[in-house]
Amino acid sequence: GESALGYGELGAAHDRFRASVVAHQQRRERTVAHEQNKGKTSGQHVSLSAARASDGVGGLSRVSRATQRWSAFKSKCGSSSDCEIPSGTTVLLDESMNVRSLTVRGELEWDTSKDNLELRAGFVLVADDGVFRVGTPSAPMNNRATIYIRNNGATHDVLGERFFAGHAPALSGRKPTISVHGSPLERTWSQLTTTAKPGDKMLTLKHDVVGMGWKAGHRVAVGPTYMPRGGEPSI
Repeated sequence: GESALGYGELGAAHDRFRASVVAHQQRRERTVAHEQNKGKTSGQHVSLSAARASDGVGGLSRVSRATQRWSAFKSKCGSSSDCEIPSGTTVLLDESMNVRSLTVRGELEWDTSKDNLELRAGFVLVADDGVFRVGTPSAPMNNRATIYIRNNGATHDVLGERFFAGHAPALSGRKPTISVHGSPLERTWSQLTTTAKPGDKMLTLKHDVVGMGWKAGHRVAVGPTYMPRGGEPSI
């Protein structure tokens, strides 16, 4: 009573199975989106051009030109706007950005020649085949740069609130890219050679600070050595 599938039949069966899985995933994502959107309110959605409804798609403020500097249109995508960079568009972040949320489906390139730029948003989503780039291995970001995730209630259907992440639908074959290259360091961590107590203003480290590449103005985090049950971590 058993039967075998030939190569062509097996391939067809695989295609039908894959199509079924994709359809199921799409239904699931629509259901999740519907459930999570119940009772939620969105922020102010602003079109880049009031005279052209096509500039605002799906209620998002969209940057729709091939290559643009953020400074050229930042006034149309403010702190209450959900901004999207669509596929095929490259945006150079040459001034600080403060938006409700940012979705990158095209490419966002950080201007590494500018010091102390900030990107502030309730979430930063690099979607589908989008690219978020700060520096490259051969030309790293040597200036100060800050990505600050605001607590403003902006919510994504799947990933929720307050995140900086890449996401693409399952089995879509798409691959979001987040590439961040800062100042090269010989070491990014060291060990304490003396106990650090609350209120101390000096740490004694195992490795030479200059040799590691650490500089004045860099921020250092001291991690706990263990986490006791029901208590605070201990240094």
